[in-house]
Amino acid sequence: MGQVARTGSYSAFSEAFRDFVVAMQACEDPQDGPRDERERALRDLLASGEGPTLEFKSSLRWDCRSEKRSEKLQENTLKTIAALMSFDEGTLLLGVRDDGEPLGLNGDYSTLQKKNQNGFGLLLMDLIAAHLGKRFCQRVELTLQSLGGFEVCRVDVQRSREPAYVGKERRFSIRAGNSSRQLTTEEAVTYAGMHWESSSA
Repeated sequence: MGQVARTGSYSAFSEAFRDFVVAMQACEDPQDGPRDERERALRDLLASGEGPTLEFKSSLRWDCRSEKRSEKLQENTLKTIAALMSFDEGTLLLGVRDDGEPLGLNGDYSTLQKKNQNGFGLLLMDLIAAHLGKRFCQRVELTLQSLGGFEVCRVDVQRSREPAYVGKERRFSIRAGNSSRQLTTEEAVTYAGMHWESSSA
């Protein structure tokens, strides 16, 4: 890949896209050292199991059982990302079973016009921009890695300075153990008041 400019057709979230491409370039680094470190870090995450700040999902939107694209799975992925932002911070691993076994992203790739890592990364950032808001893209860092012949997407999420709502319905979720729980309007107002003392929190 070549250098990515700070401006261009991805102006809506250019910095987030640039960071994604930089992460992709790092994965293609021919030096074994950094790649080995990333692989060890990924294996450590898989071995640690799911928890409040770590979740595994088999795909972004490919339903392995029905073998077709699922909008529900896509919504659940966005719900998890928003919940991690609103809770504290954390990591979502896509292409991984609940037990930590890598599955890969071939199912998700089959739903894309551009059936590769770039197409996948662009889709996920587009979904975050469209359903959470463009400003939340800067809270997400994507890294696509190969592990045992399977491609896995690591989504590192930073804590947001404001509540992260999903979709037109403005759904609000938080982490509860190793899953995400949607709050009622009353619960969301109470949580936001306790979690964000001010707009700079």
